[in-house]
Amino acid sequence: MQKVKLLWAIAGLFFLVPFGAAAQQAGQLELSMNYPKVHRRIGFQYGGQLSKSPDLKSTLYYSVETRIYAQQLSHAMMGDKLIGSFTLPDSAQAFALVFKDEETTDKNDGRGYIYNVYTADNLPSLGTYASEASFYGNMAALFGVTRNFDTAVTLYEKEFAQHPDQKDIYKETYLTAGLYSRDRVTVLGGIKSEWEQMIARKAPEDSLLKVYGILSNFDRANGQQYKDSVLAIYPHGQLSARDKVGNIFKKTTADSMVTAYDDLINEYKDQKPEDILNPQQFYYIVAKKYWEEKNADKFQQFADQVDINSMRSSIYNSAAWPIAEAQVKDSLDLGVTLAKKSVDAAVKMKDDRPTYYTKSEWDKVCQSNYSMVADTYGYLLFQQGKVKDALDIQQKVVEGLSTDADVNGRYIQYLLANNDAESALEKGADFVKAGHGDQTLKQLMKQAYQKVNNNDTGFAAYYNKLQAVAFEHQSAEIKKSMLDEPGHNFTLKDINDKTVSLDSLKGKVVIVDFWATWCGPCKMSFPGMQMALDKYKNDPDVVFLFIDTWERQPTMEQRKKEIQKLMTDNDYSFHVVLDDPTNEEKQEYKTVSAYGVTGIPTKFVLDRAGNIRFKAIGFDGNSEKLAEELSVMIELAKKAGQSSN
Repeated sequence: MQKVKLLWAIAGLFFLVPFGAAAQQAGQLELSMNYPKVHRRIGFQYGGQLSKSPDLKSTLYYSVETRIYAQQLSHAMMGDKLIGSFTLPDSAQAFALVFKDEETTDKNDGRGYIYNVYTADNLPSLGTYASEASFYGNMAALFGVTRNFDTAVTLYEKEFAQHPDQKDIYKETYLTAGLYSRDRVTVLGGIKSEWEQMIARKAPEDSLLKVYGILSNFDRANGQQYKDSVLAIYPHGQLSARDKVGNIFKKTTADSMVTAYDDLINEYKDQKPEDILNPQQFYYIVAKKYWEEKNADKFQQFADQVDINSMRSSIYNSAAWPIAEAQVKDSLDLGVTLAKKSVDAAVKMKDDRPTYYTKSEWDKVCQSNYSMVADTYGYLLFQQGKVKDALDIQQKVVEGLSTDADVNGRYIQYLLANNDAESALEKGADFVKAGHGDQTLKQLMKQAYQKVNNNDTGFAAYYNKLQAVAFEHQSAEIKKSMLDEPGHNFTLKDINDKTVSLDSLKGKVVIVDFWATWCGPCKMSFPGMQMALDKYKNDPDVVFLFIDTWERQPTMEQRKKEIQKLMTDNDYSFHVVLDDPTNEEKQEYKTVSAYGVTGIPTKFVLDRAGNIRFKAIGFDGNSEKLAEELSVMIELAKKAGQSSN
């Protein structure tokens, strides 16, 4: 017992939790209370798949009605179990515990670790089931839970059976969950019936608009009819005003947009401006329009009115970066002013943490955003000849964006300009060994090598050694993420109407890249994908398939036309196949769903036996790195396929 007590103290918890008859257990997690309550210390023991991970983080998410709050927990090891504790605040109605490291979340077979909150009499607390339903909706993946609207509906109805008065609080979320459930047709019919009753009794416009928002989204064919019903009762109300917002953004100049906005607000003086149009959205769009018109003063006037720090930082950086890239001396002062405003807003982002982020998670987001915009600021200062100031900033930038080869290259460039070739060579070597370099960085390092050694003899051998270290490190890291999951067969048509089947490719390593024509990051990754494809174009055992999915074109003909134009304009030699839609209105597609993709671009590398060996999500902007990483994955998949045969 003394050992247990000591471990709690080491963890900084200073609490001894008895586990036994009163404990609640789910999978590999055990709580010290069978009926968790607010304001009571609750201990946990976790012995799941990640319990020995050195990077493990344990997080408490608790819900208050439909809002989620996050809190990072402390923990310590006791034998082969991880132990910790937490206290729920008064407002908590349900909660989830999440265990994850840098790569993996323990999903407990898709159930997660979700719990209800109880009263002092061990009865379910008010709102606990309805609040629990929040964990099964659109944010389910955050909690390691498989999204399940049927479960959410069941929980809502369980709540309403015990506490009928809760239905008013959760009505919108309950109905929305129902419309995504297997009973969506019945639910939609019920909402329509209620809508007719609301129209008949001329319900308040606020109430009507809540239901209208649901119906116009899930019964689009009758959207105009629903709108007309509201307008007939409230011809000069919120919906009437909102219906005219689109006219503002059809104007061809920023000044005319401002005039149209002012006229609309004056026309509907009895409505709150924010109920008609989000002012932040208006300021942001008008500011961008003024920038397009090269009116820097008006741009800043409206950009300064954007109160959301992330938006203000973004819009100022989007204006400053082209100035930095253009390197036009006469524009540098303006660029520095704009970039400084972007950085100032980025610094203030720390105060805007969403409730469902832990402090450390949000700090990471803020650091990344700061590094991105500060990189612009530093680059402009460097062009003004303020090398020391630029270098000071870039040292902070690389802390948040050290994986970005362009950022690293500028850091080395500033070190060289500051006559510090030794540091440039040393830092450059670190970047290359970590796999975060490119050809530009290589040339800068060559300059540094020449200055340090008075010649560049031997640089090629020196650089090749660094790359060998990078490849070894990269291979080891990638190997850690290796999977062994069955692939999902598909039979699809390519853009030339030829049938492509995954089964027919058994015996080959197959790279599947899910993408869409509207997806910016997808298209940004294509140069790197072309590099990888070129490397293996003569290897008959490697096949690349680019599965176009989640498209929005009204016809298949237009879809194919856009794809073909993208391929032709960029000289891509991709074999593009077309995912089949299961519900075009909701942009649901068959193959992307089978592979459980939640965002694109997402790439899978399958071995010769058709098993998924690697999954890669997103694109970090480094084409050379992407090609190199894919090469490592392909070679590992080749060996894995051989061993499985």
